[in-house]
Amino acid sequence: MSPRPLESGPAAGLVVYVWGRDEQDRLIRDCLAPELEARRKSGDLTFAWFDRFAARGPHLFFILDMASGFEALCQRLETYLAEHPSEFHFDEKELVRRHAQCRGKILCEVDTRPGLAENNTFVALEHPKDDYPFFLIQGHPRKHEVWGLVDELYAWMLRQIATVGRTERIPHALAWAVEVDRAMGGETHRYWGFHAETLWPALRDQNLLATEDFQDRSRELVGQRNAATFGKLWTSSASGAPEGLARRLVEALDPAPSNDWQFLREINHWTLKNLGLPVRSHLPLALYGWQRGLERSQGTPR
Repeated sequence: MSPRPLESGPAAGLVVYVWGRDEQDRLIRDCLAPELEARRKSGDLTFAWFDRFAARGPHLFFILDMASGFEALCQRLETYLAEHPSEFHFDEKELVRRHAQCRGKILCEVDTRPGLAENNTFVALEHPKDDYPFFLIQGHPRKHEVWGLVDELYAWMLRQIATVGRTERIPHALAWAVEVDRAMGGETHRYWGFHAETLWPALRDQNLLATEDFQDRSRELVGQRNAATFGKLWTSSASGAPEGLARRLVEALDPAPSNDWQFLREINHWTLKNLGLPVRSHLPLALYGWQRGLERSQGTPR
């Protein structure tokens, strides 16, 4: 049975200020991933989600639906941070810059608190189940099923971070994008076009994807090296992504309306980012998916 993380009451939240991407991965690998896996096997944990964010300082934000054991998890986290602190350094100017880049977006109420947080600290909180990210599909008729599938995806992601180096994880992140592409069928170019427009609003505001000139320009934006890398994955029969999971998510969302595409876009953004694909590579990937899908819809597949 799929986990049902939205039944009642708030979820538990952890905002863990750890500076440095590799240090965040180490925290997940050596502390949080094994702790959460043990609690999942014991039945204490039924849902886990996380994201990387920079409000008040670079941090990991975890949402956990736990029957018990949250206080013990916090004690384990406190001990780990004391014994294995991140020694990565940001000066205050850089922290302020990164906070400003969030442009007022918040993931939880802790992000609204004044001042900057210190490295190697954390805040435990209750997170309402109508806040981010839950409100993204609050009224969806199959939301419980969707969140169960998201939990399955995150369990895979945590295992990836715990067992595979970041460079080796990136092909698995891209494999997930390929699985989503295949699951979208005839809608693939429309989905990737939508995804690209969320990353570069001028595409939407100027309706650039509908112009022939931009189709040529988009190849330059993707770049030959990216196109070669993406092309190998798109045509490969092998995949490092969970078998069938992208298809089940797409079917559960039935993403014909754009609001469901928005949630699928969020899922893909979380997956690519958390597995280590630099955000600067997300737009070339989305444009490649759009180009390929458009050519297939016009009968000129690559």
